[in-house]
Amino acid sequence: MSQIDHSSSRSVESKTSHSSGSEGAVSFQQRLERENTLIPETPLKPISSGSSPRILPASRAAKINWNPLLSSGDGLAARTPPEQDQQWIGQTLGGDGRYEIIDMLGRGGMGKVYLATDRNRNGASVAIKAPLQRLLSVPGMCDRFEREFAAMIELEHPHVCRVLDTGCHAGVPYVVLQNLSGGHLGEKFLRSPVNAAPRTVKNLLAWLRPIVQAISYVHSRNFIHRDIKPENILFDEHGTPYLSDFGIVRAVDEGHAAAADAGLTQNGACVGTPGYMAPEVGTGKPIDGRVDLYALAGVVYLYLTNQAPFARETQEKYRQAQLARPVTPAHEINSAVPVAVSVVLNQALSVNPADRQATCLEFMADLERAFGTDAESVPAGSSHPVRPRTRRLLRRNVLLGTAALVLTTVTLWPDPIPPRPVPVNPHQQNAQTYLADGEPDGAVQEMNQALKEDPDRPDFYSTRGAALAAQGKFVEAIEQFTQAIARDPQADFFSERGQAQLAVGAPDLARVDFDEAVKLNADDPRHRAYRALAHMALRDFDAAIRDYTAALEQRTKVNVSEDELAGWLAGRGAAFLRRDRLPEALADSTEAIRLQPREPRHFHNRAVVNQRLGHAAEA
Repeated sequence: MSQIDHSSSRSVESKTSHSSGSEGAVSFQQRLERENTLIPETPLKPISSGSSPRILPASRAAKINWNPLLSSGDGLAARTPPEQDQQWIGQTLGGDGRYEIIDMLGRGGMGKVYLATDRNRNGASVAIKAPLQRLLSVPGMCDRFEREFAAMIELEHPHVCRVLDTGCHAGVPYVVLQNLSGGHLGEKFLRSPVNAAPRTVKNLLAWLRPIVQAISYVHSRNFIHRDIKPENILFDEHGTPYLSDFGIVRAVDEGHAAAADAGLTQNGACVGTPGYMAPEVGTGKPIDGRVDLYALAGVVYLYLTNQAPFARETQEKYRQAQLARPVTPAHEINSAVPVAVSVVLNQALSVNPADRQATCLEFMADLERAFGTDAESVPAGSSHPVRPRTRRLLRRNVLLGTAALVLTTVTLWPDPIPPRPVPVNPHQQNAQTYLADGEPDGAVQEMNQALKEDPDRPDFYSTRGAALAAQGKFVEAIEQFTQAIARDPQADFFSERGQAQLAVGAPDLARVDFDEAVKLNADDPRHRAYRALAHMALRDFDAAIRDYTAALEQRTKVNVSEDELAGWLAGRGAAFLRRDRLPEALADSTEAIRLQPREPRHFHNRAVVNQRLGHAAEA
């Protein structure tokens, strides 16, 4: 029977030590940092016809004595007549009776998972997964199970459920996995009410970051998971998350995906899970890693709202709902969810894959920015705290939403337009102090009083709009800026409204406002820098380059800080990256580092560019 080849690479014990927490003085987190698992995702080629299936590399296959039955395609189906589902409890598996089945951990539509003890490891607990025996006669199913087992063997990552052994028992293939006893995501978190411990943003980010790393690793190996859902995110006894269940994994370069998917669907086996399955799955259209991004966003949406993006009883109704309308923004279901988070999720859940973030890493970065730097201390759905300086309208609010629309792995953080001199008013002064202290509620109250005393001051409406934006109430903020414009159509009011339009996901309207701001005050480079953000959101990267360049050339006309210049350079570098103008992107990110040497985002940006250039040492 197939066992680990102890003469090659690592032993079973060394491979699985992290699951039991026994790594000597080295903690799991230290090992994770040492192995540098947060790797950039490589662009995934769409599955297309005409290419051969991915073959398990010999160097990796040698670590496990691969069962020849699993390599015989439909030959296995011919050997195994359809019978009742196997009951293995109480039986031993392996030629030497190595594994004793003691219980069933779970059962799904495709297979069963058993709890077993490994006699070769002093009775250590393991999980054994096997397909339902009756499915092995279904055309294509044997290839599917072989594909899953091959993928699981090849994938080695601290947050991917690890394969220990494979074998065949009574004509049924099985795989031995590390036993993850902490339950799945639904059991661990989703049975708690939203906005209450343990269902907090801190815990969301704690499991999401490593799962994103795992998915990114899977994609870097040119695989697509295709069935990410709460039940496939497992935890060990220490709370460490793992990506599991590669039952419908596909290699990116594998051909005839549409035909295979169609065959599985006809036999009653869905190629994904309704509620998390991207619209393009199972339609015959090319797919790539963005199907996993869609599913992951659906899981995050469920975590924050307690419902899947599209909850329907059947796959057909699910697809109809997907195509009928956009997903309801999360903040409309749970009012405590920041609007900026809804913007990020809705982009990831777009029907058109081209409208989603490019990678799961990009989605993760956008989501973290949307929650804000203090997200780890607030419950799921809580409005992220904002501490803007006076009149810094959108530093932690509107631009967070904008970041979800700017399709780049490079961070864009230009400084907002500075305050304009206005007549002294005690309520307005108090409001600006409240904003500087991160207390927008007090600012709104002060401006309500100010407008009672003088309802015609346009700057009062502008300041109240700033306070509402700091509360995450961007639609109401837009109305306030509109009131200000009606009384005094000046450039800054248009620019502020444009920023709020970006936050609600309307970059086309935002660009119109920024056009007007530039027309009214062409000497202020900040208006062009903001318009560049709208260009980026609309994927007009050449226009973004022109506006950022013009803003940088105009920087001497007004008092522009080095932080602002660094943000503009980072933005232009992002646009250069999107246009594959890599030397220019590298130059901009390097100059941004010179201006802001303590800003880690600029170092990340340069590393991304260096990786694209193939400068591994510099990256």
